[in-house]
Amino acid sequence: MRKLVVGRLGFRSCRERLSVRRRTGLVTRLGALLFLALVSSQASAQTLTTLWSFDGTSGADPYGSLTLSGGTLYGMTRDGGGYNYGTVFSIPVSGGAPTTLLSFDGTNGGYPYGSLTLSGTTLYGMTHDGGANNDGTVFSIPVSGGAPTTLLSFSGSNGAYPYGSLTLSGGTLYGMTQRGGANNDGTVFSIPVGGGAPTTLASFSGSNGANPWGSLTLSDAILYGTTSGGGASNDGTVFSIPVSGGTPTALLSFNGTNGASPYGDLTLNGGTLYGMTYAGGANNEGTVFSVSVTQPTPEPSTLVLLGVGAASLAAYAWRRRRQTA
Repeated sequence: MRKLVVGRLGFRSCRERLSVRRRTGLVTRLGALLFLALVSSQASAQTLTTLWSFDGTSGADPYGSLTLSGGTLYGMTRDGGGYNYGTVFSIPVSGGAPTTLLSFDGTNGGYPYGSLTLSGTTLYGMTHDGGANNDGTVFSIPVSGGAPTTLLSFSGSNGAYPYGSLTLSGGTLYGMTQRGGANNDGTVFSIPVGGGAPTTLASFSGSNGANPWGSLTLSDAILYGTTSGGGASNDGTVFSIPVSGGTPTALLSFNGTNGASPYGDLTLNGGTLYGMTYAGGANNEGTVFSVSVTQPTPEPSTLVLLGVGAASLAAYAWRRRRQTA
């Protein structure tokens, strides 16, 4: 009889455990379903909104990035517009038909590849072609549109065929050209925002870089950038140059293994530059890299050390005299 009771108790215990497991499993499944429903609702909330589809007349084939000011986005297209040389446009952040601020016609520039730089109510940019010598231009245009001002027509000797955007500091614009200069390997230049004669800050020579793409990064009166070719292995460089000009310093020469052919801009954080290469790396599919620009603290010179020592001895002798007086 006792065995039967124990058996019934054991059966009841097993049945209770099974019931608990079933309830636990049901709760688990309900929780999983709720989680999936939540994730699904969040995923469906990430909706892409097409603000505008270019149609040729309003522009075509945009390169570069958008520039935001207030509730308006400004950008450029490489092609399209009234003359098929590209456009400058604005569009509300909420979308709608863009406003064509400028249709390039060749004489005032053509085929822009970069982004616009905004200062006050004026937009600044570059075109790859067009201008007086068909070597590209630097231009400005009011945010309301109208006739552009050609600040510079490249001529080959002072640069040709810029890719990328302008960097503004104070009243000066800084940029690069892919070709032209003393060796036809490209240049770094500056020009006042009001226009005038440009200053060629550097002409690349191959060994210190060649054919820069992208834009310059400015920090503490030093400009940083990349070249797609040149350097020790002809795979491109990361370089620096003072805003006053001079010979570029190759901070890094790519060699294929560590990357090759950078085409973008550099991002500076503290004393480190970050960037990407189009090719190279372990799989020859490009890399993400960093390079330090922090200069080591110089060792004090012997004269400085002797001066500090003499000053310390003089101070010690003065204190001893005061104590014995």
